[in-house]
Amino acid sequence: SPTQAPFSPGRATDTPPDSVSAIAKMASATSLQVWPNPFNTTTHLRFHLNQTAAVHVAIYNIQGQLVRMLVDAPLHAGIHQIRWDGQDERGHSAATGPYFVRFRIEHSPPRYAKLILLR
Repeated sequence: SPTQAPFSPGRATDTPPDSVSAIAKMASATSLQVWPNPFNTTTHLRFHLNQTAAVHVAIYNIQGQLVRMLVDAPLHAGIHQIRWDGQDERGHSAATGPYFVRFRIEHSPPRYAKLILLR
């Protein structure tokens, strides 16, 4: 019988329990740190991957509009650090105010962190 995937609410899958366990282990081994926060010109996002995975890291404004995609690629296992320079996709300075970073690793739900940009 199908098992319920831990990161796909409401969707049954035929994923073997070993694969589900591996996905859960990968997701639980990741952490996200943001500093400094609030920030003036630059902030850093640091995270650890237990194994190679597709990673998506994006900055959104308070209206939920994409400001900047920082990462949209597979990354190797290990510690990664990404810098956001407070600019949007076109290279313009983002306005003072709150922003959200959306951090997602394949097969896991997204995580969010609030950022405050002070100019």
